[in-house]
Amino acid sequence: MLQPRRGGAPGAPITIRSYPGERAKLVGIVYIERGINYVTLSALDIEGTGGENTVQITSANAIVEDSSITNAWRGNSCMILGDTSGDGAATLPIIRRNRFHECGNPENGNLNHAIYASNLDGGQIVNNLFWNTSALTIQLYPNAHHVRFAHNVVDGDAPSVRGGVFFGGDSDYASSDNVVEYNVIAYARTFNIDSGWDGATGSNNVARHNCLWAGREGNINTEGGGFSRVDNKVANPLFVNKKKHDYRRKRRSPCRRVVGFDTAALLRAGATRAARR
Repeated sequence: MLQPRRGGAPGAPITIRSYPGERAKLVGIVYIERGINYVTLSALDIEGTGGENTVQITSANAIVEDSSITNAWRGNSCMILGDTSGDGAATLPIIRRNRFHECGNPENGNLNHAIYASNLDGGQIVNNLFWNTSALTIQLYPNAHHVRFAHNVVDGDAPSVRGGVFFGGDSDYASSDNVVEYNVIAYARTFNIDSGWDGATGSNNVARHNCLWAGREGNINTEGGGFSRVDNKVANPLFVNKKKHDYRRKRRSPCRRVVGFDTAALLRAGATRAARR
């Protein structure tokens, strides 16, 4: 278990990272609790042990970067941001350049996600790769606000039962003002982008400039409402080798004109540079 007891300050975070030239593996549950602000986790291999969500953040200004995050199919979500049952919101987290994989337990159906954005005020989830998630890649539910999910690569294929991105709310909360943009979202077992509301419908959510492909039930489901769609393209991303989780895009990929730079290629280049140090 990793549970920092104190945080940092603006411009001076408490940083937990691998020693240069090495790669630390952390097996257990990570808690960054309310009041433990300005904590950065960097360049770690994090493997949850099941029973709880692997990385739990209810603080302000946490950063998780350049890491591999999984629970090896043991169950629960790989990351939860905020909590509506008492621990409070996560405020302005930055989740960037990570690889989320084998998150949840397929036997748990639609309950385990890569990122469960539960109670969230602001934040950036950018430049990540996602594959082999039991349920949804990211669930913006029930109380996520002002979140940007951008330049990520999402493979929502089996063994996922859902895959993709979800805007939603329950009887007490409704997620609003979230932006999903410049992502490659493909192969969801249901819809690549979907929504659902048990009470009030969220507002000002938008899915724009995404490259979508091969959602089993469709690419965007607007029946639930609560979000708008703008200038998304349905096109095969032409991954280099999907079976081996090489999500770089081939040169002729039509997604380039929609989403811009190749996130998977940048992450691979960064990993190569780190290995040479």
